[in-house]
Amino acid sequence: MNPVKLLFKLFLASFLFFIFVLSTLGQIKKKEDTPLLPTEQIKTEVGVFIGLGGNSQSGIFITDTCKCEFDKGRGFGFTIGGLYESEIIRRLRWGGALAFDIRSFWASYRENESIEFFSEQVGRKVNVPVHFRHKAESQVFYLTFMPYLKYVPSKFIFFRFGFGGSFVLGAGLKHTKEILDETARLSTGEIVKIEYEKIGGKIATVEDGDFPAANSMQFSLEPAIGFTFPFGKKINFSPLFQYSIPLTKFSENGTDVKLSAWRIMLEFRYDITPEE
Repeated sequence: MNPVKLLFKLFLASFLFFIFVLSTLGQIKKKEDTPLLPTEQIKTEVGVFIGLGGNSQSGIFITDTCKCEFDKGRGFGFTIGGLYESEIIRRLRWGGALAFDIRSFWASYRENESIEFFSEQVGRKVNVPVHFRHKAESQVFYLTFMPYLKYVPSKFIFFRFGFGGSFVLGAGLKHTKEILDETARLSTGEIVKIEYEKIGGKIATVEDGDFPAANSMQFSLEPAIGFTFPFGKKINFSPLFQYSIPLTKFSENGTDVKLSAWRIMLEFRYDITPEE
């Protein structure tokens, strides 16, 4: 089965269970009013969200095959999930979100390497400097649960602070080495074409497999700011900006390797507060 489809089905099952349990809890009313102590219904919402944004790698990670070092990785990401939230007191809410997150990133560097070429004029091998580009590409799949607190100073704006616990469902790494020169001039004046003999091209795969020494659990801080636009009495739409600050190393292969991310989210919430 396609691994992406399998991960999506796992997320969908987890999300539906999450929403079912929390929606059931949300149907519980507060105590009935009394003449001396009237009570208010606790505002409760469930919702879904989708987001796009960027990812960045800090620290230096090292590949297994050639022990090559990569830093300053950049890439794009996609997030989809669901949430539940309820009032604690006026203007303050608690909630929980379950999300499936894809984070891709790549990093590269150039190097000069001395390569031997056979000279027909002198009948021996001659060393010539050749330019190469090393490129590492990775795609990581997260399943994240995030409890959070949400401060709502007005009906229009809110601030949210969450703590994310993520399980890494899969992390791959592909390392390629590309020849940047078309030809090389030998010391004898001969011009030779440069390519990989075995594959007859300019890009060779050095490594293609799991990300080396990736940690299966990741923890992060998840601050966000958003705006709320009501659609009728029950539906709220919120664009928001969220930044993921990693607290744990992504991989043990290297120096302080971490993945941070930012997302521009679109969030739709439905009010399930029981009617009076």
